[in-house]
Amino acid sequence: MSKHENRDPINLLGFGVFIIIVSLIIINFPNVFNDLFSWFRSLEFGKIIIIPNSLIWPLIWLLIGGGVWNLASCGIRLLTNINKRKSISDGFRGLFFLVSSFFLREYSYNLISFTSLLSSLLISLGTLIVLSSILSYKYLKHN
Repeated sequence: MSKHENRDPINLLGFGVFIIIVSLIIINFPNVFNDLFSWFRSLEFGKIIIIPNSLIWPLIWLLIGGGVWNLASCGIRLLTNINKRKSISDGFRGLFFLVSSFFLREYSYNLISFTSLLSSLLISLGTLIVLSSILSYKYLKHN
């Protein structure tokens, strides 16, 4: 097998999709980098500083775009038999991104508190890790 036969073309597609998503965010939120750098400058060691409102919606867009792409990547991998084992992690990563964007949206509308946001994200992450591990084990065991 040559070196080129082991490459996964979907990884390169994912990088292209990421660039497109970031470009769309920059077009729709032109001050995103200024806000991001201001937030980074305000960070202090040992102190939690909540993400500013001006960065919440760009983050939601990033999570939705990443979530949709990861679910699409999962489907492409399953349909084309390209690295099918990675499709499980792609699918669950996509689900986590979409669930995270939902909770962040709820937080942005003041429907849940920051503590509830963090708790919800951690519960979602833990649940998806457990489900992904179980599915991976069953899939790898039978293939």
